[in-house]
Amino acid sequence: MKRVLYTLPAVMVIIFYTMLALLAGGFASFQARAWLMILMPAASAVLLLAGHWWGCIPGMCLGGLMISIGMTGSNDIVMLFGVVVFVYYMVMGILCLKDARKASNS
Repeated sequence: MKRVLYTLPAVMVIIFYTMLALLAGGFASFQARAWLMILMPAASAVLLLAGHWWGCIPGMCLGGLMISIGMTGSNDIVMLFGVVVFVYYMVMGILCLKDARKASNS
């Protein structure tokens, strides 16, 4: 079950940006920040699935980026979503660390 939780945000982001690309006329119309927002959860998912607890760091950076975007404008919902993403990846990192310690002890 935890493996599904590791990949859930990455799958949601990839589906969202793929639909957005189809509506906007292709992936070439994306800014660099959008590519960053696609790659960070994907990198986190791969690293967490591999059992590296520090795989949560790219996801937490994504949450921090969203918080900073929300603070510079009047996008309170982006800032709130950034906090949720940050806490989510922090919890996933803790769960992955506990699993790794439990596996090394047995």
